[in-house]
Formats: sequence, C-alpha cells, structure tokens
Amino acid sequence: MLRRHRAPARVIAVMSALLFLNLEMTVLLQGHLAVSRAHAQAGKERRVALFVLSTGRNAGDAQVLQTLLRKELKGLTNVRLVTGSPDPDRSIEATAGPMVENGIRSLNDGVRSREAAAAAEAELQKAYDLLVRDTGPLNRRLLARTLKGLGVARVMLGRREEGKEMIRAALNLWPDQQDAEYGYTLEVRNAYKEVQKERLEQAAGSVAIFSEPTGAEVSIGGQVKGYATSEGINVRDLMPGPHWMSAQLDGYKRSGAFVTVEAGQETLQNFFLEPMPNAQAFESTTADIVKNFRSEAKVSGSLTGLKGLVGADEVLVFLTSSRGGAYHFNGWHLGPQGKVEQVQAKVKQDASFLTGVQNMLAGALNTTVAGEYAELPLDAPPGASQMAGGGDEVFIDPNDQIIKVDDKEKQSLTSEWWFWAILGGAAAGLTLGVLAIVDQPTSSGAVGDITIGVNPATGAAAQ
Repeated sequence: MLRRHRAPARVIAVMSALLFLNLEMTVLLQGHLAVSRAHAQAGKERRVALFVLSTGRNAGDAQVLQTLLRKELKGLTNVRLVTGSPDPDRSIEATAGPMVENGIRSLNDGVRSREAAAAAEAELQKAYDLLVRDTGPLNRRLLARTLKGLGVARVMLGRREEGKEMIRAALNLWPDQQDAEYGYTLEVRNAYKEVQKERLEQAAGSVAIFSEPTGAEVSIGGQVKGYATSEGINVRDLMPGPHWMSAQLDGYKRSGAFVTVEAGQETLQNFFLEPMPNAQAFESTTADIVKNFRSEAKVSGSLTGLKGLVGADEVLVFLTSSRGGAYHFNGWHLGPQGKVEQVQAKVKQDASFLTGVQNMLAGALNTTVAGEYAELPLDAPPGASQMAGGGDEVFIDPNDQIIKVDDKEKQSLTSEWWFWAILGGAAAGLTLGVLAIVDQPTSSGAVGDITIGVNPATGAAAQ
C-alpha cells in the first residue's frame, strides 16, 4: 500500500517545488524590472550649455541673468551644466575622489595611530595637489573633506599649527561643522576648538579681486560674489585664513587659488585667465548667433558649431529684454539630434521669478526640476567613541541619520546679493542699459553684498 502512494507524493513534491521556483523567479523578475525602470527613469546625464548673449547695450544685464539661469539649470533632473570654460578630460571626482576615500579610511580604521595618520596625509596630500590645479567646477564637499582630513592627520602627527591652518581653511569652505566631528583624539578636538575660538575673537578681513581680462565672474567658496570690473570687486567681512577663490569667464579656462585673508586687513588677488585653445572661434561663433538670431536657418549652423566648441550635447541661447514688469526671453534650443526649436517666455519680476525661470528651462529641455536633497555632513570618527582623557564625554557620529539629518534648504536667489537690485531697477522703469557691479558696505552682516545700479538720466553705470 505504501508503494502505491509514493508516485503521487513525488508528483506533489515536484509540483510544489516548481510552484515555489516560479514564485521566486517572478519576484526576482519583478525586482529586476523595477531596477530597470528606475534606471530608465534616472536617464543619461545631459550636458547642456547655456548662454545669455549680449547685444552690446545690455552687457551687464545679460551677464547677471546668465549667472542666474545657469544656477537654476543645475537644479534640473539629469542635467549637467556646460559653460564657455572648458572642463578637464577627466572629472576631479574620478581622479582625486579615490585618494580622499583612502585617506579618510586610514583615519577611521586606525584612530589615534600615527601610522594611520601618516598614510592618510600621503593620500590626502595627493588629492589636494590635484584639487588646487583642477580647472573644472568646484566640488566644495570633496575639497572640504580633503582639508579637514589633512588637518586631522597633521595634528595627530604633531604638526599642530599646520593642522590648525587646514582646519581653518575647511571651516571657511564648510562652516557647518561640530566638535564631535573632530573627535579622533583629544588633541585633534582641542585643536578644532582653538580654531573656532580664534575665529570668534579675530577681526574680519576683506579681499579686492581683479581679473585679466576684466569681467570675470568671481566666486569665494563656490558662491558667486560678483564680477571683476576694471576697478575690481571688493568682498568684505571674510573670516581670517585661507579661502578658495576662483574666476570664470566664457572663452577662458577657470582659475582658482587659496587666498589667505588677514584679520582686519585687505588682501589683493589677481587672476590671469588663460584663453581656451579655440577662444577666437568661440567669440566669432557667439557673435554670429547674435547677428543671425532672427533666422532659424542661419542660426542653426552657428549653434551646431558652438555645441562642438564647448563639448555639449545640447545648447540653449537667449537674448533678453525687460519691459512691462517682466523679463522677456527669446531663445533657441539645439537638441542632441540636431533639431532646433525656438524658446520664448515672459517671466514676471515678482516673488515667483525663480519658479518662472525654472519652469521655462524645464519646459525647453522637456525635463523636471530635481527635488531637494539632504547635503551629507563631512566625515567623522566611526560610531560613537569615548576619548582617552576625556572623562565621561561621549562623542556621537554625526553621520548617523538617527542622530542628525542635515537637510539642505535650497537657497533662494531672492535673498542673495544682486537679485532684488535687478528687479528693483527694472520695476522702476530702467530698461536696457549697461549694468555695473557696485560694492557697498551693508549693515546686514552678509558677506560680499553688492548692488547693481544704472543712472536713469544718462544710462551710465553708477560707481
């Protein structure tokens, strides 16, 4: 009797196994499809070049709007900004990034070890040398991690003052740091606290920045501060110590350097910009675009030439005017397949101006505005550690998202330097004219506040 039931039992067992396998394969296939859909939605990064061109009468206006539009373009999904300053063949993330990771790993794996500190310094110094020579866009977090790591390593190696200078540079670049993030050793933590104390006690300094040729967009710590006119640009209320400063002008390579600001003194910095190899072709091509702007047939060839010169997948170019309480954007979009489409928009000069600009760019590129993201803090000792000699003081790892979530609020340009000056000037009936950057002291305490003005009677820039 038992033999008669073995065959059905085997059949049931096999069928059960096949059913389970089928369910498992279905789950795996669904998971694979979900991942594939996610990759499809993520899409390939699009290299988009954007230019607001000048007709000669509105040079200052065009330059400021170009800065604004480029900043908003970087907030679109799967879009990477390309400018008239060439990017290196390899990104700094690909070259210096692994060195920074190795250096931080050495510090984390061998806390309080001189051997680990020496290994970390060697890797981080190599990364630093690459970062300060790089002519691509600033990776602020990567540079801040490198500076902080060098500061920690050098203090651990007994070179306290050298380490403090690196910590000071890291704080100037990335102010949002906490004591616990320097809890590698008691000596490192105390060095950080000394730097913080000195920063509070020392008087602020200033810097006067010039560029050759004039007109370069000037940034300090990755934040645009204005434009280096023939009289330069003066930025006040800077914390003493090294600051990363850079200058960028379309048709020229970016230039950057650490500039040490002295307490209570003004520092002078000159940037000499090197033309990119095809600078003359770039200038003549952009001039041809302005000349032939009204003709799609004529402008198409120039857009294709500009696309090749800057190494972009797509190109957006605009001419602008201000009237009736709005900015009028008239432009062309050259897509990746060579199709040219006209872009026209009117963006009101009110509190929704930035939203209007974002929507215009997203519509022209058929994409969306990327969501807000949490900006990761800098590195810290792994886990929670109690330092020798620190008594009962416990240090918590700030990277633990249960303990700390540092959500980055997207900065509104309506709260930054020249923005309301543009809108205020336009609203007052100041239409096209030559705009100039005028540095004036303010009582707000903001760093590098500047205003833009035009003499309504003569159209000349206020000085």
